Amino acid sequence: MLSFKEKFDHYVCDLCGKSLKALKSLKRHYQLHTSPKNYECDLCKKKFVQRHYLLNHCKTVHSTDKLFPCHLCNQSFKRKPELVIHLRLHTNIKPYVCTICGKAFCDSSALGKHSKVHSNIRSYSCEICKRTYRQKSTLVFHRRIHMAEKSFVCDICKATFTCKSGLTRHLLVHSGIKPHKCRLCGKAFTGNSDLVRHYRTHTKEKPYECDICCKTFSQKSMLINHSLAHSNDRPHACDQCGKFFKNRRILLDHMLIHTEEKRYICVLCNKAFRRNYHLKMHSLTHIKNIVTEN
Repeated sequence: MLSFKEKFDHYVCDLCGKSLKALKSLKRHYQLHTSPKNYECDLCKKKFVQRHYLLNHCKTVHSTDKLFPCHLCNQSFKRKPELVIHLRLHTNIKPYVCTICGKAFCDSSALGKHSKVHSNIRSYSCEICKRTYRQKSTLVFHRRIHMAEKSFVCDICKATFTCKSGLTRHLLVHSGIKPHKCRLCGKAFTGNSDLVRHYRTHTKEKPYECDICCKTFSQKSMLINHSLAHSNDRPHACDQCGKFFKNRRILLDHMLIHTEEKRYICVLCNKAFRRNYHLKMHSLTHIKNIVTEN
């Protein structure tokens, strides 16, 4: 179970990738993974091995007395270590290096996830169908196959959501309220997460990295969608023919095959098409004719 001692005099936990300076510290750290967690937080139900871990958790996570803001992108963090890790994204400092391939990471947890690529460990298992995955994000995306029910409905546009928080965020779109404003260009957004994503258009930051091919993305949803390229998962099913697709956009495009609806109409000759792409190709014939006539 215990990992080897590295040349930098560090001991690395092979479960989470955390690096410790002493062997006794590593042994004590392993207790976090193996010991029973009898101390539970009354607010979020998270459990801990020791009481002082619980007290520290309550003080840092649930206290609103002190926030650590990032002055580069307007995000705030409840703990200073979280801010330090976040700042590495802006400065591109990556102190955690994979001893096998030399790839560097901003924090130890990212290194821990990456190391599973070399060992082919699939730690994340679906409790319903037992499929396994290397990344938690891929498992979360896969679970949507089993979560077809959407019980929270928007009274305004009838959009449906699997959780109440999703509906609450959606209702802000209808309210027109945009309290989160970009300090660089003045553009305003409904949610803070939208503002954070927008800041990346200014900083060119791509903090979400694929553990398999190392491609980076500016948004987590883009990484999750990309992850499907490395798996055989096709979670989006056509209710007409049962065919499966990797993402919803391809599914919607496919479903046009089953309908006679032709939504895209040429303004010059009124010819109708199922796909916008076909309309654009058709429009080129008019342009060529106009050029020829002139």
